[in-house]
This record gives sequence, structure tokens and C-alpha cells, in this order.
Amino acid sequence: MGLSGIEKIARKLEKFFSRRNIKFYFTCLEKRHLAATKFVDTLMDSGLNKAVSNLHYGVRLLRLSLAVQLIQLLDDDDRIQFWRVYESADAEGFRQILSRVREKLKFLRSQDIYHARTEQLLTDAIDWGLQYPEPLLRGTRSKLDSPNIVAFSLLVSMFHRLHQETGGRVATFIHDEQNEFAKFLKQSYELLRGFAFDENSAISIMTDIKRVPTFSCELQIAKSSDCIGLQLADVVLWLTKRFTEMDGQIRGGCRDLALFIAQSGFISRFTLRSMQIEVLQMWQQLQKKDLSEEQLEKGRHFQDELEAARIRRMMEPPDPD
Repeated sequence: MGLSGIEKIARKLEKFFSRRNIKFYFTCLEKRHLAATKFVDTLMDSGLNKAVSNLHYGVRLLRLSLAVQLIQLLDDDDRIQFWRVYESADAEGFRQILSRVREKLKFLRSQDIYHARTEQLLTDAIDWGLQYPEPLLRGTRSKLDSPNIVAFSLLVSMFHRLHQETGGRVATFIHDEQNEFAKFLKQSYELLRGFAFDENSAISIMTDIKRVPTFSCELQIAKSSDCIGLQLADVVLWLTKRFTEMDGQIRGGCRDLALFIAQSGFISRFTLRSMQIEVLQMWQQLQKKDLSEEQLEKGRHFQDELEAARIRRMMEPPDPD
């Protein structure tokens, strides 16, 4: 339709959306960041990498904190090469990336940019991966790792949060036709529809999940030409993307409609910047907790025990298949 086509119906669409109190939920995913997070998951999985403790991988705040520090060491060439390595389980290619990342980490530590403890944890994980890359690459890339599916999972999570905040439930869920990904969208939906992760607490762990009745329907796949809802979604997505790319420099009814959509919309971002902000907010949340000296001492003792166990485990070879 283009801007000229949308302009003809923009005022009517704005009135239609406004009268029905329609809300818009968007996801924004950086493909570069997706590749980087897959690298982190591959290297830092405590179930496979024996230099990584369950504490650092299992607790949300610690996992994301180390992820941010590790991702910041990756350049575009590292990310592109890893995406290929991840698909083919190329152990030597994985070693090459790990070696480069290790050198960057060592240099930044020499400049006092990275904390000594951060360097120790990441270096231990990298060194174990350099010695035993094969077990870390057992789970190779699949269609479920594609940006389409990850963006879809973000949308499902947004609806889970909406249900928890309002009690609202999704009665009809329609996705536009996807010849390549339809099967995997349905697989992802079945895996995610009934469970919500605790994303509010800085110290939540991976097993902090609960059943939620957010979706009372099956996922439908339909052609845009057969569904007015999908046609409206196409217009909203196209206009919002164009409005963003042009820094808001559009006029008339299209501008008013784009501003209305923005004001009535919510967005879930999967970017390095959003991860950095989340980590900072979680640390600020944790800093506000009033802990007694007794609690702190217990924490130090527990940390010492976990660290001793991590170092013992780090000396072990991989578990047999």
C-alpha cells in the first residue's frame, strides 16, 4: 500500500483502534545479539562445561551478568563464524573463536577494564572449552533457533506477563502463513503456552517456572488474504517500521496513526542494550536489600563451598555420552 495508500484510511484506522481500545505488542530482535547469546549458552552451560557452576548459570542475575561481559568481547566476525560453527558442530572453528575471545579478555583485564573475578570465571570456562569443545557442541543449530521462532517466543512471554498482571487470557491466536517455519512455530507454542518463567526477581533460578492458563486456544496459521486481523497487523507493522526508519519524518494521517500505535503499544527487545539495562536494574534491585552481617557471613561461607566444588569439578573430563 505504501504511505499514500495508508494515508487514505489512516484516520479511519485510528478511530477503529481507539474505539476498541486495541493494544499493540511488538518484539525487536537483533540477529547479531541472537548469535552472541547462542555462543554464551554453548560455552557457559553448567550441565556441560565443568568450569561453570550451577550458581553462575542457574541464577538469572549471575548468568546475565556474565553473558553481557562475554558478549561484549565478540565482534561481528566472531558472531558470523560461530553461527556456522553452531550449525556444523565445527570443534576447530569453535576453538578459534574461543582463542580470540580469550586474548581480548586478557588484554582488557590488563587495562583494568574487566574485574579479576569476571576474568577468572570466563577464562576458566574458555579454557575448559578449548580442551573439550566437542561436548559443548552436541546440540547444534535447528529451526527453533531462528530469529522468527525466538521473536515468537518473546511474544508468548509478553502475553504471559499480561495474564499475570490483568488475568486476561488469549482466546484466539492467529499467525500469518509461514511455509518454512509453521511446524516449528506450533512446536514452540506447545512448549511455551502453559509455562511462565519468573523474570521479575534478580535471584530467580531456571527452575522458577509455573503453570499459567494464558492461552485457551490452539495456534492457528492463516493466509493474510483470508484474515482481516492479519491485514491490519501487516499495516501496523509496516507503518511502525517505516516511521522508525525515517525518525518520525512522515506527515498527515500516517504520522498521527503511527504516534497512536506507539502510545498504545508495548515492545519486548532482544538486544545487547536491553540486556545491559536489565542487568544494571537487577543489581540496583539487589543493592537495596538490607542484609545483616550474619547473613553476609553465611553467604561468604556458601560461596567458598561452591567455589571449591567448582574448581574440583573443573579438573574433570567431560561426562561420557
